[in-house]
Amino acid sequence: MNEVISFVKYAVNQSIPILGICLGHQILAYAIGGKVSRQKPEIGFHNIYHNGTDLLKGIPNPFLAFEYHFDEVVELPKNNTSIIATGEWSKIQAFRVEDKPLWGVQFHPEINCNRGINILSEKKIVIEDIGLNVDEMIDLAKKKYSEEHSSMILKNYLDFIKGCR
Repeated sequence: MNEVISFVKYAVNQSIPILGICLGHQILAYAIGGKVSRQKPEIGFHNIYHNGTDLLKGIPNPFLAFEYHFDEVVELPKNNTSIIATGEWSKIQAFRVEDKPLWGVQFHPEINCNRGINILSEKKIVIEDIGLNVDEMIDLAKKKYSEEHSSMILKNYLDFIKGCR
């Protein structure tokens, strides 16, 4: 992990674009001086609340996203970051490093609804052992999850990267 953190610190110093997802979000936050710690597991489909900027431009507020993590970013450096999304459990669901092409998202925009449901189904016993109801999460996803919203996050990131050239 030390090599990965060193590389991310190098990328930050060189302003190399990064979109950190889940563990990548946590590594980016740690590399810039944030704090990451073990928290209540956040697994399944959850609402993400955001400010409509950056990666989240054009996406309804809130939107449903897939999550699967036990650790989370609990603090960011105050002088060069902004929180652009929060959630009911994790308060730093997405952030931006100001004046650099660097973002982190705790949730998984790369996982579509079917894959998320498969993950929940495959890990049902473990997930329910920690007190979460997999069937309720799957029902929620089938009713409210929009792959278009996740795709838009990735498109917004790629549009920004194209503009960096």
